[in-house]
Amino acid sequence: MHIGTSGYDYSSWVGADRFYPPSLKNQRRDWLTYYASQFEVAELNFTYYGETKPQQMEDMLRRVDPSQALFLLEGEFRPLADFQFVIKAYSALTHEMDAGWRGVAEKFVSDVSPLQEAGKLAGVLAQFTPKMKYGEKPLTYVVRLAEAIAPMQLIAEFRHPSWFTPEVATQLSQRGIVFTLVDTPPEVELPLLGLKRSDQTEASAEEVREALQTAPFEYIRLHGRNAGHWYGGDGVQRYNWNYTPEEMDWIVWRTRTHVPKHLYVLFNNCYWAYAARNAQQLKELYYGAGE
Repeated sequence: MHIGTSGYDYSSWVGADRFYPPSLKNQRRDWLTYYASQFEVAELNFTYYGETKPQQMEDMLRRVDPSQALFLLEGEFRPLADFQFVIKAYSALTHEMDAGWRGVAEKFVSDVSPLQEAGKLAGVLAQFTPKMKYGEKPLTYVVRLAEAIAPMQLIAEFRHPSWFTPEVATQLSQRGIVFTLVDTPPEVELPLLGLKRSDQTEASAEEVREALQTAPFEYIRLHGRNAGHWYGGDGVQRYNWNYTPEEMDWIVWRTRTHVPKHLYVLFNNCYWAYAARNAQQLKELYYGAGE
């Protein structure tokens, strides 16, 4: 299991009772280096909001170089050797698609190529618009997008319930596309870390495992369960959720029973360092059990 958070560059994460050591308060550039010493993977979400450049990716690679230790009052911190990134696709590929999407995909691949060339790119997260329902045309687009960014790995996250069936997940997995399981508030109406049959009953653990087993790996995004804030609220409160010990135990059980072994788990409840805290808790729960 590879555990991390959706983003890392949050000033609210600095403090003795949060995630980043107090000595890093005025050293924002070192946050990524410290983060990479604690977790194996990080999602880069800023690319959804604007384009990046190869030089920016090269700079990030330098900050996660294991040979470059960070010396603080709290100790020495060195990036993990197997640290990886997942980077979010440009919004023009997931929300504002038009006839020129192939050109956008080509530029995206070029822009983030340093991560791929360095062997530090686990995949490209395509978080599709909730308006995109499952159908032959949308499915074809997802498959063509995966082909366009190859050999980079496409990780597809859907926000419309019509995609969350064993049949659809199987179609994507068999084409080498990673299907994202999610944990969201009730109003989003998506199954919690699972799938639903066409009759809307919950798919069994065996059905979920079989649907996902042919993909290169499995991917989970935990958005929190702050009901009443997903639609119409502000982006801060949407992710204001600290998973309880009981919920964390359920996540561990669910991943063990429903998901193939090669797994990435990313916490997106980034309010007030909850994501980092819960990610650390998951590491303790999972590896403490002998994994």
